[in-house]
Amino acid sequence: MVRSFQVVAHRGCRSLYPENTLEGFRKAISLGVDAVEFDVHPTRDGKLVITHDDTLERCSNGTGMVRDHTLAELKALDFGLWKGEKFRGTQIPTLEELLDLLLAESAPELQILIELKENDLHCADQVLEEIRRRKIRERTIVLSGYANLLKYVHDQEPDLRVQGFPMEDYKIKEPDIYNLTMRVCLFRRRLTRENVEFFHSLNMEVDTVPVNSAEDLDLVLPFDLDTITTDAPDVIMPLLKERGLRPPRVPRTTLAWRLYGAGLDRFGDEDAPVELPLPPLKPDEILTRVDALGLCFSDIKIIRAGGSHPKLRNRDLAREPLIVGHEAVLTIVKTGSAVPIQYAPGQRFLIQCDIYVNGRSCAYGYVMDGGLTQYSIIDSRVWKGETGSYLLPCPDNLSSLAAALLEPWTCVRAASHISHRTAPADGGSLLLVTEPGCKKLYRAGELFRNRKRIVAVNFSAAACRALEEELGTAVTAQNELPSGETFDDIVCVDLQDKALGEPAIALAGDHAVVTFFGNCGSADWAVDVGALHYKNRFYQGVPEGTLDAAYPLPRRQTLRKGGAVWFPGGAGAMGQMHVELAVLSPDRPSKILVTDLDPARLDHLRAKLAKPAEERGVTLEFLNPAAMTAAAFEQELNRFAPDGFDDIVILISSANAVDQAIPHLADNGLINVFAGIPAGETAEIPVNRVIHDGIRFTGSSGSSTQDMLDALHAAERHEFEPQSALAAVAGLRAAKEGLKAVAAGRYPGKIVVLPDCLDLPLTPFEPARLPRELAATLDAQGRYTIATERYLKNKWGKA
Repeated sequence: MVRSFQVVAHRGCRSLYPENTLEGFRKAISLGVDAVEFDVHPTRDGKLVITHDDTLERCSNGTGMVRDHTLAELKALDFGLWKGEKFRGTQIPTLEELLDLLLAESAPELQILIELKENDLHCADQVLEEIRRRKIRERTIVLSGYANLLKYVHDQEPDLRVQGFPMEDYKIKEPDIYNLTMRVCLFRRRLTRENVEFFHSLNMEVDTVPVNSAEDLDLVLPFDLDTITTDAPDVIMPLLKERGLRPPRVPRTTLAWRLYGAGLDRFGDEDAPVELPLPPLKPDEILTRVDALGLCFSDIKIIRAGGSHPKLRNRDLAREPLIVGHEAVLTIVKTGSAVPIQYAPGQRFLIQCDIYVNGRSCAYGYVMDGGLTQYSIIDSRVWKGETGSYLLPCPDNLSSLAAALLEPWTCVRAASHISHRTAPADGGSLLLVTEPGCKKLYRAGELFRNRKRIVAVNFSAAACRALEEELGTAVTAQNELPSGETFDDIVCVDLQDKALGEPAIALAGDHAVVTFFGNCGSADWAVDVGALHYKNRFYQGVPEGTLDAAYPLPRRQTLRKGGAVWFPGGAGAMGQMHVELAVLSPDRPSKILVTDLDPARLDHLRAKLAKPAEERGVTLEFLNPAAMTAAAFEQELNRFAPDGFDDIVILISSANAVDQAIPHLADNGLINVFAGIPAGETAEIPVNRVIHDGIRFTGSSGSSTQDMLDALHAAERHEFEPQSALAAVAGLRAAKEGLKAVAAGRYPGKIVVLPDCLDLPLTPFEPARLPRELAATLDAQGRYTIATERYLKNKWGKA
C-alpha cells in the first residue's frame, strides 16, 4: 500500500530564503506544506527569538551567544545578508511575531512544531504560556533534543503532543521518553527498515530529515514514513504532487444523501444530496474520502422500512437522519490524535460493515452513518473494534470499484460456510416444551449441563426431578409458555400440537438453535424464516436419544459436490454471483437451475456462464416461471431434479419462495435463505422431515471480517474478478436514480457510485456501447480496470 507523506518545512524555506525568518515561513505556507518547524532561544532580557544556532556567527553579522544578547541588540543585527544581497536588513523574529504571522496567514490545519533548543525550564514555561494564551494546543507539537524537557512539557500539558529522537540522539536521556512521544525524527543516517518498524511498533510516527531533492525522495520512498522534513519545500512539494504522494486535501464540507423516514420520497433533500459541515475530529475519529460505494438491495430495504428496519431499532429518522450505504472503499484524509499510526492519511481501506459493540450491532450504513457521501467520519468502533479492526487494507492492484464489490461477493462466498452452534450456548438459557399431560421421563444429555436457566413447560414433576438430578441445575416447571423473555436453545419434545409449538419456537433469541425431538406430528409449522437471515437461527431435528442428540450430527454448509442446486431469483445481481461461484467452484454441483421473472437478466446470465458451465461439464438451465403455467413450472422442476434438489438458495425476499421450494428439497437437502426476508414472515416447514429426512434451513445477513479478508486475498490473487458483477456506474448526484434502478431490478448486476465523480450520470456498463476512449481502458474480457477508474475520475472528478 502506498503511503502519502505529510511535509514539514524545516526552518521555513531555507532553499530560497534565510532560515527561520518571516519571509521564509510565509513562502513555506504558500507552497502548501502541512507543518512548519522552527527553533526557540531565550534572550538575555527574557524574550524568545527564532534561530537555530546558539551562536550568531553563521546566520547573522553578529558574534557570541544568542542568550547573551538583549532582544534590541539582536534586532539590530542582519539575519539575511548571509543568504544574499536582496535579503539585506532581515531581522530575527520573535516567537510572538512568528505566531502572529502563522495564525494570520495559514489555515487552521497547519501544524506548528516548536523546538526547544536549550535545556531551560523557564524558556519551556514561556513557550507553554504562549501556546495556552493563543489556544493553539491542538495544532502545536513541541520537540527537543533534551528528553527531560519533553517530559517536563508533558507533565505540564499532558494533551500537548511532543516529538523526539532515538534515545542515542538525546543530549539528556529519560528511560520512559518513548511512552510520551508521538513522533520520532530519524536522521537519514539512521533510516533503516528495522528502526522504522521498531518505532511504529511503539505507535510512534516516524519522520526523517533532510529530504531536499528528487534523489533524496527516491532514497526515503522504500521506508514506511509518516512525515518528511525538508529545507526545500519548493522542490519537494511539486515532486510529491507529481508522484501522487500527497495526502488528500482536508475538506470543510461534504455532500451526502440522507434518509428522513420510510420511502424513497423521504430520501434526499429535494431529490438531491445536501451539503453538510464536517466537524472537527474527536481524538478517536478518522475523516475518510469515499472512493467507491456499491448500491445494494439492503439499502432499498432500509429506505422502504425507515426507522422500523430491524437494525435501526425504531430510530426517529426525521430527528436523526441516516446516511445509508455500506459497501464502501475509504481513503484516509485526516486522523484524530488517538488514532494509531497504521491509519495514515492516503491509505485506502475496505470497511467490513457488520460492526458490533457489546454484542449489539452498530453497522456502518445502518446505525452509524454510511458511505453515500463524499466524506465519511468513522471512529474507534470501526478501527479498533471488539475483536479487531473492521478496516481492511485495500491492495494496490484492485480498483476502488472492484474493492467496493468485494462486500457482496464476500456475503455470497460466506453463505456457503455459515456456522451454527454444535452445542448449546455456553451458560445459556434452555426452554423445553412438550404436550400437556406428558408423563414421559427424558434424558437431557451431557451438552445441556451448566445452563443459566432451564424452563420446562408441561413436563411432569417426576420428569423435572429427573432432569434436575441429571443436570445438577434447577428446572423451572410451568404449564404455560414464558412471556417477555427469549431463549438460546429450545427443544420441542414429542410436541405434536403446532398451536403450542409455533409460539414456543417464536421465543428463540438471536443465534438460537431450535431442536425438534421425537414425534412432533405430521403438520407443517409456521416458522419465522426471516429470522434465519437476520437472527442466524438454526432448526434441527432428531427422532430419538437424548435431548441434545441433534447438536453433534454432521452438517453440510457448502453446495453438495455433484448434486443438483436451484437458485430461485438467481438472475439478479447477487444471484448471478452465486451462480458464477457455483459454476467455477472446484467442488461444483453437476446440475444448476436458475429461475427468474426477468428474461433480460436470464439472457445476460446465460450469455455469461453457458460456455464456462459447458466446459466444466455442468448442466446449466434457465427458466422463467412467468412464461409458463404454474403446473408446467412444477413439471419442469420435477424433470430437472426428479429426486429433489440437494441445495436451494433463496434469492427472493419472500417467504412464499420458501414455501414453493420445500416440496422440491431432497432428503438431507439444505435450503439457504440468502435473501433478506423480513423478520417475522413465516413459511410452512414440515417438521417431520426435519426430524426424519435430515432437511435443514440456514441463512445469514452478512459476513465476518475473516470472510472479507479471505475474499480480499482471493481477489488480489485474481482467483475471481469482483468487477465482473458490474452493471452500471454513477456519480454521487445520480445515486438516487441508481437506487431506483436497484429497486426495479433494471440492471443484471451491481451498480457502483463514484462519489468523487459528482455529475457522472447513471451509465450502463455495456462494453459494446461505451465511448471508444472508455472502452479502450477495459481488459481483454471487457472488464473495468484501474485505467477505467482513472479515466472516469479525470473526466468527471472534481476540479
